[in-house]
Amino acid sequence: MLKNITILFLLFIFVFPQSEIKAQTDANTKAQWIFQNFPPYVTWKNEEIITKFVIGVYGSNSQVYNELVKYSKNSKIKGKKFSVVRFKRVKDITSTHILFVESSANEYIKDIYENIMFNTLLITDQCPDKDFYMLNFLPLHEGQKRFVLNSKVARSAGLIIGKEMLKYGGSDVELRGMISKTEKELEEERKKLELQRAELAKQVEESEQLKIENRLERIENERQKEINREQKKEIENQKQELEEKRQQLTSVQVDLLDQVEKLSSNTKILEKQENEKKVQEASFLAKQKELEQLGVEIAESKEIIQNKDLTLGEQSSQIETQRLVIFGFVVLILLVLFLAYKTWKSAKLRKKINNELRFKNDDINRKNEEILTQQRQTDLLNIELEKLSIVASKTDNAVTILDSKGNFEWVNVGFTRLYGYTLQLLTHELGDNIIEVSSNKDIKDHFNRCKKEKQTVVYESLNTTRDGREVWIQTSLTPILDTDRNVRKLITIETDISRIKKAEQEIHAQHEKILEQSKVLEATNKELEKLSLVASETDNAITIMDAAGNFQWINDGHSRLYGYSYVQLISEYSRNIITKHTDKEATALIKKCIEQKVPVTYETPGETRDGKEIWVQTTITPITDNQENVKSLISISSDISKLKAAELSIRQQSEELIIQKDELVIQNDFIEQQNESIKASITYAKTIQNAILPPYEELTQFFNVFLIYKPKDIVSGDFYWYAHLPAKDGHTEKFYYAAVDCTGHGVPGAFMSMIGSRLLNEIVNERKVTKPSQILTHMDKEIKSVLRQEETDNNDGMDVSLCSIEKGSNGSVEMNFAGAKRPLYYYVKSEKSLKYVKGTRKTIGGTQARHNTEVFIDNKITLHKGDLIYLSTDGLIDQSSPERVRYGSPRVIQLLQLIGDFPLQEQSTAIEKSMLEFQEHEQQRDDITFLGIEV
Repeated sequence: MLKNITILFLLFIFVFPQSEIKAQTDANTKAQWIFQNFPPYVTWKNEEIITKFVIGVYGSNSQVYNELVKYSKNSKIKGKKFSVVRFKRVKDITSTHILFVESSANEYIKDIYENIMFNTLLITDQCPDKDFYMLNFLPLHEGQKRFVLNSKVARSAGLIIGKEMLKYGGSDVELRGMISKTEKELEEERKKLELQRAELAKQVEESEQLKIENRLERIENERQKEINREQKKEIENQKQELEEKRQQLTSVQVDLLDQVEKLSSNTKILEKQENEKKVQEASFLAKQKELEQLGVEIAESKEIIQNKDLTLGEQSSQIETQRLVIFGFVVLILLVLFLAYKTWKSAKLRKKINNELRFKNDDINRKNEEILTQQRQTDLLNIELEKLSIVASKTDNAVTILDSKGNFEWVNVGFTRLYGYTLQLLTHELGDNIIEVSSNKDIKDHFNRCKKEKQTVVYESLNTTRDGREVWIQTSLTPILDTDRNVRKLITIETDISRIKKAEQEIHAQHEKILEQSKVLEATNKELEKLSLVASETDNAITIMDAAGNFQWINDGHSRLYGYSYVQLISEYSRNIITKHTDKEATALIKKCIEQKVPVTYETPGETRDGKEIWVQTTITPITDNQENVKSLISISSDISKLKAAELSIRQQSEELIIQKDELVIQNDFIEQQNESIKASITYAKTIQNAILPPYEELTQFFNVFLIYKPKDIVSGDFYWYAHLPAKDGHTEKFYYAAVDCTGHGVPGAFMSMIGSRLLNEIVNERKVTKPSQILTHMDKEIKSVLRQEETDNNDGMDVSLCSIEKGSNGSVEMNFAGAKRPLYYYVKSEKSLKYVKGTRKTIGGTQARHNTEVFIDNKITLHKGDLIYLSTDGLIDQSSPERVRYGSPRVIQLLQLIGDFPLQEQSTAIEKSMLEFQEHEQQRDDITFLGIEV
């Protein structure tokens, strides 16, 4: 009984959540849950030092992220601002206070869980693996339950989730088990009955119609096969046409690139020939100038000869006529010979120059003809380029030109029409390289094979256009080679084959349908052989009637159920099923079956031939001919007497459960009220406890002080104490600091802390006891008296670290320390060394102290300005790591030695950081108090 009450209590908690849990229907609602509804019930480690919360979002959908960013501008988490960051890769995830993983990333949840930092709340969306989430959103069709809580994973991350959240979380599998446990038997019985009824109805109906259906299905199969053959032919034709177009376009593109290459080569040749022509013309002009200069020299030679002739004439008149004539004749002959030689040499030189000029003119004329021919070829090539450009722009195929590394250089208009990207949009939004942009997973292999084999590679891929539409594409990747057969460029020709793919899918679906129909026919033929056996052996009552409802045949099951043979039925009971029934509803359903030609089902009480009362469920199915006229009726009746009895029993149990549920609701409300009352009382006790602790401003009024105070629970068994005794009546001014650890923690420890604080105030401030050792002695006596430990077995006590500070001369300070099982650490800055003083091995109060004869002693130490005093309880020392290793005193000493020269607040931060790094995700074991005082 107690177990049932517990189950129903849990059922109520999980199934009827309070109205404040709103349904999340979209990204906005999920965002509100993440930053508004969940955090109030979650407590993070060191939450009080968090200045700003950070929410991380991982996944491809940006809706939740955008909503959170919008809310972060004006909303807060627990009164503190929050920021939102988004991660695209698991390795990029950094430390956040909340990490939301979208449903699209559930497959990576294990890696994400292992990668997140300690103190991070992991929220998932419809994640199936409960071992890796803390809070998991459920889909809308799950009912009122909106999320699942895994408190075990949350605790391992150092998070505390309030019991209000626990009411709405839990295991979904267990919940469904609790909800359906009381209804399973009824549901199973109903399912069995429905299966039996449906099976028998199908068997009888199929026995009448199977031959017709077989013929129709064979005809349909033949028709489908014919359609498939036609569609296959059409697809093959389309593929052939597509391949021809692709080859034509590839050829055109190759010719286009060859023509462009030839045009570039011819242009270079023309430029070279023009340069040579200019050089030749310059050489020709230089030769002409040389000839003109030679002509001038010849004319000058002739003039000289004429002058010499005149000179010879004048001399011949002065010399003897004969000698002069002979001599002049000889000279004349020599001059003639010389002139003849000169003339011959000039003629030979002129002839050579003329021949060279003629050859050069012929060469220039020939080259001019070549230039004119190349210009005509260039004009023809430009015309072809214009035609190819028109083809590239008008074709529906997407054409791109790539460099040898696969970087995009050009796309045609067909590419833009197909995908919606220009070259600039493509490189800006998707990438510069085909390997980066392509959706084909083997694109890198295709690209390398194309370059290596220097052959066209054809592949298919499912691509997404700029407007988000998915298209099936067949891509032909063709290499363009230079004269050395190196790949200079590549061309892709992409064709939309979505219609072909769709047709292939339809053909495949039709083929599967035909195969399925064939299997069904084979199975049906086998079942036909069993129908007669089933009809005779089944326990259900089967009857065959004509269209008017007159009985024609009953099976053995009918005779076993009712006790009538066929002859006894029509002679003793009724010949017609309609006249047999007195139930008006059953009669109306039978008429509906005959008139509307639809199966009907009804339940009626009945009576066997020997007078036994039974409940039966009857299904009547009409059998029609080819003209849709009812030719016969088949009825199948099942004995549901046990089911009716079970329904009655379940109905009674349901009424009892409702009563128990109401009682549990009342009990739950009462428990909730008690819990709220207890929680309110403890919370108020914390307020009272905080009131007895000295304010931080009072602690730091005369000295620089840092304080680390971390209760394990709402209230603490640790407390710190401070008192100031001004100089009066001959007494010097004194300052007292103490760190006290009471027995236990939580509420019991809090009671002890209030007693201890009150006693310290009374002993020091009222009784004016000033020595630390005497203060502890009085305190020990008072604790034993207050708790009556001399008369009872009460063993509660306190461990105390107490010191008094008194200012001395020359800036020095006199410190007096006494401890009850607690030491004091102090750091001497001039020596840069940490020292400590042990306390007395005796507690304040406790029955064990009865036999301890040790007395508390004073330890006086002289300190100077800048030296440090440390007082603490054992909470930090006793804190354990995940490996169950204590933090320990040696670690504390090593840390204080390391940070002794740090500023006071940096020391506080360093101590807390060291504790958290050591603790990791382990729970805090005890209350922690740590005081640092700079003299």
